[in-house]
Amino acid sequence: MAKTTTSAMNRVPPFMPILWQDWESDPDTQSMSETQVGIFFKMLLRQWQIGSLPRNAWDLARECKIRSYDTTLKFLGAYSNLIVCCECGASWNREDCECGASKLRGRCENRKLRNLRIDVISGLDLGTTKQNLTKPEPEQKRTASCKPQPEFEPEYDDPAPQGVQASQVGPEQEVHPAPVQVKPAAPASQVAAAPRQEPKPELADIRDWSEDRFGIPGSRLRNCILFQLDYNKNDWYRQNPPTMASMEREKFVTKLDKDTPVGWTPENHNQKKTPEARPEANSDPKKIPDVMRKFMTPEQIRQAEGDTRE
Repeated sequence: MAKTTTSAMNRVPPFMPILWQDWESDPDTQSMSETQVGIFFKMLLRQWQIGSLPRNAWDLARECKIRSYDTTLKFLGAYSNLIVCCECGASWNREDCECGASKLRGRCENRKLRNLRIDVISGLDLGTTKQNLTKPEPEQKRTASCKPQPEFEPEYDDPAPQGVQASQVGPEQEVHPAPVQVKPAAPASQVAAAPRQEPKPELADIRDWSEDRFGIPGSRLRNCILFQLDYNKNDWYRQNPPTMASMEREKFVTKLDKDTPVGWTPENHNQKKTPEARPEANSDPKKIPDVMRKFMTPEQIRQAEGDTRE
């Protein structure tokens, strides 16, 4: 059995044509999952090597080196029309075929790949055995060696090449096409020069920052940098100091502005804030609240309020 398989593989070219237009336009292949595509491709590859596949799902999975038998069985049940009986062309099923092919010893195949295999082995054009969706045009013949062909060939109305008269060409004379005239390039003065962007100069010291960023004035950012580097001396900014690159990131610039007191400048750093005047709780300290008046006699009220009148 091994010798038969090896001899069959030796008769097949080491390449397998894939008609991508048929693949992309087939509704079955487009509905497959990534796992199903891999299973189907392994089946096609093995059929191309040995000609056909076992009909039994267990033997088929082992022949195609598919690890999961259950996955193979589900694929054959979902896409039974792609793997058909070699004898009658009926779709795959788990029982014996209608034509009498045994489910244990019968063989199955993909009909389109079988036709392409016959074309390649016989040295014919793809689609000769049976018409495919992407049959090549007659003038674009493809050989079994799959040698790449040019996209187009020059066509001439006269037998002789362009620029050469037919009377000047003898049976053994070499043909020299007319030289191609190359237009001179336009002078540099007529070519519009693209505006050149000057690179931004690097600051010698980041403390000299003056450009606006993300809606924050440059003067404010300069004060923020001075505050965090020279006055506040925050450990985080010591490990992540402001740089030209970090000042281009909105998140960093916003944090820098948030961590700096509003309106801070080096000039007002040492100025103390004047304490705000607190409103007096009771402008008349001698006045007794009404709540306490209820529990006091008139004489006690006069003494408390400092009224010396009798």
